[in-house]
Order: sequence, then structure tokens, then C-alpha cells
Amino acid sequence: MPIAFDVFTKRTKLFYILGGITIVTLPALAACGIFNVQFKTPFTPLVDALIDALILVTSLTSLSFLLVMATGLVRTYVKDGELILADDYLIIDGTKILLNEAKGIRLKVAIWNRKHFGNLLRNRIEIADKNNKTYKNRFVIKSYDHNQDFEKVMAQWQANGVAFDWKYNTF
Repeated sequence: MPIAFDVFTKRTKLFYILGGITIVTLPALAACGIFNVQFKTPFTPLVDALIDALILVTSLTSLSFLLVMATGLVRTYVKDGELILADDYLIIDGTKILLNEAKGIRLKVAIWNRKHFGNLLRNRIEIADKNNKTYKNRFVIKSYDHNQDFEKVMAQWQANGVAFDWKYNTF
């Protein structure tokens, strides 16, 4: 039962733009809330209205970014290909590697629980084949069911005696 995962090396421009806005906005809003900053300037009422509108827009942008990241509704990574895991082989970067011919397999996988929703992007695989060529990729687990399929393949690998190093990412 082969399962496919999206592989990526970089994030989208949308991710970086919205992330930058969020990184700047959230501390500024926190400071304004703690120190009770009032945005009344000696300038015209138009400037006051512009500042208030800017605060509102950046706050809503930050909130929408956090919701998009949490739900996984919008893909925030650039798909470079697929990683296919099966009971006795895997396909990485278009190369089929039989598990009994692999010299070393290392996995770092994000922890998934039932309360989580969205995409898990902190997953990494590194494999060395019989020619000592190393393949490294980051892959995405898209749902709880996808995670269950991944864990079934890992259990099958263990049952078949495939030696691999499996660690959980906590951050």
C-alpha cells in the first residue's frame, strides 16, 4: 500500500509576506494593549483615521494568516515532487530505492494528535542508498488519516526488519 507525500524545499511568497506582517503587528499590538497607547495625533483627523484603519487591516491580516496556517486551507509551501513510501521500497527524487539496499534511513516527524488540524510541515527524511548517495527532503502530512497511513507503513517497515532511525520533532 504505497502512500504519497508532497515534498517541498521552500515556502510561498504569501507565507513570507503574511508572516512578516504578523511578526511586526502582534508585538506592536501587545505593547499598545499593555501601555494603553492612544493614537491621537496633533495632525488632521484624516491621519487619525488612517492610523486606525492601518491597525485594523494589519490585525485582520495577522488573524487570517494564523487561521490559514492552523487550518491548512491554503498551501504555504511550493511542491517540488512526491515522496512515495511502500512496504518494501520508497521513491524519493524520482529514484526508487529498495529498503533492503538502503544503507541508512533517518526520519524526523512532527507529532500529530486528534486535536490538530491542517498540514504538518516539519517532517524530514534522509536516506543513503547502496552507492552512498544521500537524499534529503521535507515532506507534508496533510491529515490525521494520512498520518495513520504513514504510521502503518512505519509499522510494516519494523515488522520487515528494516533498520531506520525515527525521531519526533517537538518544535
